[in-house]
Amino acid sequence: MPFTALELALVALVAVYIAEKLVSHESFPDPRRLPYFWPVAVLLVAATISVFTSAERTAAAGLWKAYFIEPALGAYIVADVFRAREQLGKLLQGFFVAGIVVSVLTEMAFLFAVAVHRPHLVEDPVYVLYNTPNATGLFLGPLVAIAAALVLYGDRSERGLGVLFLFVGAPGLPSSFPRGARLGALAALILLAAVNTRRLLLLGGVAAASIVALLIPAVRRRIGHEFNPTDPYNSINTRVAVWKATLKMLSHRPIFGGGLSGFHEAIAPYKQPGGYSEQLLYPHNSFLTFWTETGLLGLVAFAWLLVDVVRRCYLAIRAHTPQHAYHVAFAAAWVTILVHGQLDVPILKNDLAWLTMALLGMHAAALR
Repeated sequence: MPFTALELALVALVAVYIAEKLVSHESFPDPRRLPYFWPVAVLLVAATISVFTSAERTAAAGLWKAYFIEPALGAYIVADVFRAREQLGKLLQGFFVAGIVVSVLTEMAFLFAVAVHRPHLVEDPVYVLYNTPNATGLFLGPLVAIAAALVLYGDRSERGLGVLFLFVGAPGLPSSFPRGARLGALAALILLAAVNTRRLLLLGGVAAASIVALLIPAVRRRIGHEFNPTDPYNSINTRVAVWKATLKMLSHRPIFGGGLSGFHEAIAPYKQPGGYSEQLLYPHNSFLTFWTETGLLGLVAFAWLLVDVVRRCYLAIRAHTPQHAYHVAFAAAWVTILVHGQLDVPILKNDLAWLTMALLGMHAAALR
């Protein structure tokens, strides 16, 4: 089971945290008292069971540690050690730096592709550092939502941080033409506008920006593929075929699904000729993915977590605490994750798993 550089950093974080606690003689907090503990704990139990129900146990154990255990430990540490609003901003700065690296490289690749007249740039977008163009939007989408929230609700330094990221980091999102990420970002902007006292003005601005975006030929062309059922670039057809095959597989394996890293093998007998030819790792939907990867228990835990996030964000935003900007930011980020997750999997990947769990840890700290 190999370790990535990100995993080694998280392991080092855990080691330093334990050493600091022992040296300072400070007690470890009871995790059961932390927000989000119970749904995350049930999800970890489901993931652990899925290692043993998978046909690829070594690969499953690798995903178990990389996508669940290490990020969850990191979230626990963040929830414990973050004691001030400024600390939340520092961790977000780290994610923003990572987002800017991804975005700038994507923008450079996009401009180069335009300069050399690369064919089918809209249908086959550029991507850098990742294996698919969707991965760019999966990482940048929540960060764009957080940055927009800081611009609207943060203090002076936080607004400056948000403006900087939107100016430098956000352009990488449209450069990769991600439809799911755009829907998620649009939903987040609607939420940010709806909870603002100037909601009518902001909602009008969101509507105007959406209309302007639709006037761009490349955007119309990208969206237009989805309205033509015979178009070879229509990704909805592919997703529907994947979802149908996944549901057929789950009807035979409703309790445990395919197990971690087991979707590719489990789905093979249920693929229809002409349905899809991709060697998919997941079924392009968060709920189906957690069901296939972590079983029915994992699906219940994921749904429980989403309900808990909505409940806590709603109550915190209504309370208008000193952490209001961050409560709104985390709510907007989760909206992008939830909406984009209907067409993709914005959690089960190394960077996305850490980003998701870090958001939970930061929100737990803000709530405390």
